[in-house]
Amino acid sequence: MFHRYPSRMGCEELSVLINMSPISASAKPAVSVVVPVFNEAPLLETVIQELLQDLLRLGISFEIILSENGSTDGSAEITEKLAGRFPHIIAIHAPQADYGYAMQRGFMAARGEAMVNFSIDFIDVNFLRATLPLLDRYDIVLGSKHIHSATDHRPWLRRVGGRVFHWIAEKILELPVKDTHGIKLFRRDCISDLVASCTHGGALFDTELILRAYRAGVRLYEFPVSVKEVRPSKKNIVGVALRSLIGLLQLRLSLLQEKV
Repeated sequence: MFHRYPSRMGCEELSVLINMSPISASAKPAVSVVVPVFNEAPLLETVIQELLQDLLRLGISFEIILSENGSTDGSAEITEKLAGRFPHIIAIHAPQADYGYAMQRGFMAARGEAMVNFSIDFIDVNFLRATLPLLDRYDIVLGSKHIHSATDHRPWLRRVGGRVFHWIAEKILELPVKDTHGIKLFRRDCISDLVASCTHGGALFDTELILRAYRAGVRLYEFPVSVKEVRPSKKNIVGVALRSLIGLLQLRLSLLQEKV
């Protein structure tokens, strides 16, 4: 049941609300929310405070793990300030800028029965609310942009690039899912060992984790999501495409060597 909070609060109001809330910080939260952080200073504080408020509405215990990696714009200091102010927030740090490594460390630090990953520019607590009951039947719920009922309002080049990447992943890796990137919900007890076994960083981490899960017989489900671009991509899409193709081939080779 959702609590009736004001639509958006300032930092002091939110601190008071948390002190009054029955949803206290817990040593064993129901949900761990992992957010990788790299040079997000302009958005970070506002976005995380809004996420915190929205999670309070769910009425379940939670923690937010800010997995900062190699930031040079003050993001590391902001994550520490947020962790010091709000008991539901944990800040961890890595010196190198690597999305996959940040995700891996965040998942390995998580204590919740369920884990979900969000990015600073794609947070959807409604996805979490809708999919948590599905963990009774599935071990991983993938937020998919490429299935029926999903909507993708990003620029056409990013839409096409995403579909091509996953088509190639399906052919090279024999992975029968439409989308491995984006938000995902996990049962922690089913994937902890798989997370630790992943060896590829960067954007390829997501695909490797889902591939290992699929080959291990983990129950997967794709859930439609709606996405839009809230800011231009930080990366050169041509360079990303070339690195992704090489990475998929390297991933196929490394898993063959492991006999996974």
